Amino acid sequence: MESGDWVSMGHSTQWLWYSIYESKQVSWRTRVVVISGWTRRFIFGRDSSRI
Repeated sequence: MESGDWVSMGHSTQWLWYSIYESKQVSWRTRVVVISGWTRRFIFGRDSSRI
């Protein structure tokens, strides 16, 4: 296996985990908060203190 294969497999697993975690949330409000947090982290990175 090449290293690119491992990376794509890791991304697939990450998105699978995201979708399962999101589907287990009880309320729509919690789902929106979780997804907005993930989106903010994707755009700005983990350190959002400089925003």
